[in-house]
Amino acid sequence: MKILMAAGGTGGHINPGLAIARGIMTAHPQAEIRFVGTKHGLEATLVPREGYPLSFVEARGFRRKLTWDTVRTFGLMIRSFFQAGRLLRTWKPDLVIGTGGYVCGPVLTVAVLRRIPTLIHESNALPGVTTRLLAPYVDRVAVNFEDSVARLSPRARIRVTGNPVRPSIMTVDREAARARLGLGRSDLLVVVFFGSLGSETLNRTMLEMLLAHPGGLGFRLLFGTGLKHHEKVMAALDGKVPPGVDIQPYLYEVDDALASADLAVCRAGAMTSGELCTLGVPAILIPSPYVADNHQEYNARSLEARGASVVVLEKHLSGELLFGQMRTILEDRDMRRRMSAAALKLARRDAGSAIGEMIDGLLRKGKGGAGR
Repeated sequence: MKILMAAGGTGGHINPGLAIARGIMTAHPQAEIRFVGTKHGLEATLVPREGYPLSFVEARGFRRKLTWDTVRTFGLMIRSFFQAGRLLRTWKPDLVIGTGGYVCGPVLTVAVLRRIPTLIHESNALPGVTTRLLAPYVDRVAVNFEDSVARLSPRARIRVTGNPVRPSIMTVDREAARARLGLGRSDLLVVVFFGSLGSETLNRTMLEMLLAHPGGLGFRLLFGTGLKHHEKVMAALDGKVPPGVDIQPYLYEVDDALASADLAVCRAGAMTSGELCTLGVPAILIPSPYVADNHQEYNARSLEARGASVVVLEKHLSGELLFGQMRTILEDRDMRRRMSAAALKLARRDAGSAIGEMIDGLLRKGKGGAGR
């Protein structure tokens, strides 16, 4: 059994692909899985680290205005279709899976034309352009958010599966995690992180808040600055870290941190949203305004509409506003319980098995000579 994964560009496309691949290998240890991406995306680092072979096409995203660069990108797109065709012809996969992004365009299109079974998994509440274009033509579409269904073609065959999350997130024990972090039973913990790279803008907001409360915040705080910002943040504080505040460059023990949290403050990427819901963590979500189609705000609003989060837009943010939001949620135990229950209700702990069922069905269909 040979499965080709088209996943590239950003972590939001690659990490779901890797999670799906792990699930396939657990169910089918003899399966052969190959990824296809680009040389300039994160997949060039992340995929080989996981031990999967990686092929390349020269796909690239289009700019939203007509320039010579757009013309060049169009030329690369044409070339990427020939490259995808050559890969499919020589490797002969039984199934092609895409997780969104421009890499999926040529690979999934050629797979559809060659009548190879196809599946797209869409992580975000607002499906990307590639997913919207391909959804009516691929065999099946799996989506993370129920809100995505109405935003795709009625011709698409869609199943709401959720996002597969890391197995360690589903098994971490809250009490044991809190003990490892040195938290007492009555300690309230807020976990703040903005991805591995962090955010200079949001770190400034955190600095503003911390410097305004040198005597302490009234709760415990674990703050991941992002690797490249840690020294600058610590220099700005000049040793004046409020008591009860732990500032780290990166949350390496993120499973323990999230399992221990009474409140999380973070971006609204699809994978992060899924992990928060899996653990039932109330959240203040600050969606990144720098992503395609503003999809993080759609993710955040989907959780907010169901009572699992509070959304604060970056343009409205200040240290005192953020501190006030934290205190409002932490001081209202009933509110936290309602938010936690709402998040748990959104969690789809069986996402991996649901996607696995779709994959097995398509493989059976392919063996029967179908496809499209």
